[in-house]
Amino acid sequence: MLATTALAYKVLRAWETNDTDTLAACLSQNFVGRKLLPQEIDKDQFLDYTRAILRAFPDWSFQARFLNEHPVRSYDTAVQFITQIAATHSGDLALPEIPVIPPTGTKITLPAHHLDLVIHEGIIREMGSDFSPDSLTEILAQLGMELL
Repeated sequence: MLATTALAYKVLRAWETNDTDTLAACLSQNFVGRKLLPQEIDKDQFLDYTRAILRAFPDWSFQARFLNEHPVRSYDTAVQFITQIAATHSGDLALPEIPVIPPTGTKITLPAHHLDLVIHEGIIREMGSDFSPDSLTEILAQLGMELL
């Protein structure tokens, strides 16, 4: 396994296990997350999002399958996975700008999506996906709710 692919797997495992120290150490200071929330998010917002998701869905699993690794631009590498997130809503979902959603016990399984991690000099610079429109909207839809 290439070092960049191993780093990408490490990030997904750190998210799933709520290891925010490892997760933070793997992300660049100018990290950008795309299509996780309705707007792009920076490193601190991303870490807050992962903590909120794991409080609400402690059994969160990407069920990630490696798809490919390829160069992007002349200096970065993209590692792409197919994911099908599965989890049970067993804790409060508390995110800025939406009311706290108490546990529903609902088991969610999102459709399969691509998840791309862009790596620059051994650190994650970007994370993006083809969620439609974003992962939070898809999660809320599975809970029978929507963003207004």
